[in-house]
Amino acid sequence: MFRNRNIGITFSKKELILSLLEADLRNTKLLDGLNEAGVVTLDFYTDLCTTILKLFGFSEEEREDRLYTLYFDVMAHFTKQPTRDFLDRLKEMTLEMYIILLEQRLRME
Repeated sequence: MFRNRNIGITFSKKELILSLLEADLRNTKLLDGLNEAGVVTLDFYTDLCTTILKLFGFSEEEREDRLYTLYFDVMAHFTKQPTRDFLDRLKEMTLEMYIILLEQRLRME
């Protein structure tokens, strides 16, 4: 658990990962929409996936193409939903993505 003693904020690793996953889903949905509208967005994608995978405990060797492909495939599946559905299900999709990555982590132990 992360704790800042000066201001009393606590944040578990799970909460941190969930908030980063949600941020990455939102950002990807936004950038995909802008891209569809003709805006060049390549330079604005975050690299949160690497940070998230590190927080899950995947070593550099474990973070191979297959794991990144899974991450981006799941992300693409969720962000292809119509915006209203996407926003209504954002928390649910975030948790689903967390569970998928957790299952991958457990398989590697």
